[in-house]
Amino acid sequence: MDSERDNKISAYWEDPQTSSMNDKYIATLETEMIRRHIHPGERVLDLGCGDGTGSAGYRVGVGAYFAFERSWKMLREFKDREPGITLVRGDLRALPFSRETRNLFPVVITQRALINLPDEPAQEEVLALLPDLVQPGGLLLLCEAFREGSQNLNALRQHLGYDPIPPRWHNVHLTHPLVEKVLAGRMELTAEEDLSTYFFLTRVVNQALSGNVSLDWDRPFNKVAFDISQSGLGPQFRGWSHITLQVWKKKG
Repeated sequence: MDSERDNKISAYWEDPQTSSMNDKYIATLETEMIRRHIHPGERVLDLGCGDGTGSAGYRVGVGAYFAFERSWKMLREFKDREPGITLVRGDLRALPFSRETRNLFPVVITQRALINLPDEPAQEEVLALLPDLVQPGGLLLLCEAFREGSQNLNALRQHLGYDPIPPRWHNVHLTHPLVEKVLAGRMELTAEEDLSTYFFLTRVVNQALSGNVSLDWDRPFNKVAFDISQSGLGPQFRGWSHITLQVWKKKG
């Protein structure tokens, strides 16, 4: 593991100027994808909860919600806003669960958490731990950034003469082969969704309307793209979004 990079990522998330997501519509669409796979009354473990804004839309109606986060800053913001939530501070690579407390959760969620680990070996290490936390027949919901979707979108942008959009410096996008290699023996991939319609409209069509300039996430066009994506009406694109939700069901 690259400890220097790991420390820089940790410091980044403690910076008062750091926000979890600049594009507010992505956070809402992510939440809606996740919510569709949670049943009322289920116990939910949220690994890498951030400041809690990402889970606000799906926490309502769950039986119990437990959140885990590495950043003190994010935990303080979460607790200040919602003091009644059970929050635990720690690293995903050292989850505080004994053998006696495994298989407790019908639903375990990571929402842009694994991409903030410093490298692929660290991601593989954490992925290998996650099935132990899910009860047989339960779900692991990985709402993460995947390299393949980013590559597909950038190939389209470059074909049209636009600059590629690189990953944020502190993110390491997952790859489908890595996730499948680690999880497929103990879990079954039952569904996969992404935000391709929103990304195609905001990162390709929006770029065509504004020219090859830095994209502004507050443009009114983004709200139109959000409404179209949220409606589910008409053709919905696939494969052009790095943000992807994978639904893994534990065998047994």
